[in-house]
Amino acid sequence: KMQFFTIADNSYVRARNWCAQRFLDSGCEYSFWLDDDTILPHGDVEYHRRMSDNPTFPTNFITINPIARLIQSGRSLVGGCYFGRQPGGVAQFREAYTSSITNDAAHAGPRNTVDPVGWIGFGCTLVHRKVFDDIINTQDVRVTNQEFAGRFGYNYRFFNYIDEESSEDVSFCVRAKNAGHQAYVDMAVMPLHVGPLGYTYNNTKKRPTNPLIK
Repeated sequence: KMQFFTIADNSYVRARNWCAQRFLDSGCEYSFWLDDDTILPHGDVEYHRRMSDNPTFPTNFITINPIARLIQSGRSLVGGCYFGRQPGGVAQFREAYTSSITNDAAHAGPRNTVDPVGWIGFGCTLVHRKVFDDIINTQDVRVTNQEFAGRFGYNYRFFNYIDEESSEDVSFCVRAKNAGHQAYVDMAVMPLHVGPLGYTYNNTKKRPTNPLIK
């Protein structure tokens, strides 16, 4: 029912393409992507609050099952809302980078909404098998160099950069959109993004400035 794959590589693109190949070979219906610096809500309220330095993090959003929640959204490409792992960190979806209002709204905390987005970060993301199949069927992503494919263990370039300004997860979401799959962010799933502590909505908020202090 569930399989686990992990890889250490100094290339995000190769690592994600390798995992995508393992998923396609697995026969599973969904792939769930979790970065190694991301901690899911998993029911331990005291731990989650302590790691995020937020004693008021809502209990009902710590005790959810994030994978079940994302599956139940009914979307083929949907991720949790996590934030850059530093003070002032931006929510990791397109609209938060292009609109300070949207980013501020994400920092208000978890809530039961699922919103369409231009792209979603892959630190905590669910992707249905059909997304990969439709990308293969609509776009030229097959690795043509068989020596390369054999060396690195994958046959498709799902995550290769589409341009110099796009990351690997942005590039995947663009390909998914071109294949008919909209990306979504589920605001109920807010993992911790671990640096010196677990960064999330509260400790990445913009702090008001006092005009009397220079």
